[in-house]
Amino acid sequence: MVCEANNMGVEELEKLFVSISCLKGALKAKHIADAVLFLASADSEFVTGQNLMVDGGYAFQGAVN
Repeated sequence: MVCEANNMGVEELEKLFVSISCLKGALKAKHIADAVLFLASADSEFVTGQNLMVDGGYAFQGAVN
């Protein structure tokens, strides 16, 4: 859907997101799984009422630019 709207292929669009990401990497399913495992673990027992952004800094980049 995003590829069609931007008239790009998947690999081309991924390279674009990597280039504008603060952490310069592509988001993978493992990153989401790690966040879920953290929230499900005892390590997060005092974490309440938070939005955990797992986006490689994509949301942050707008605040910097």
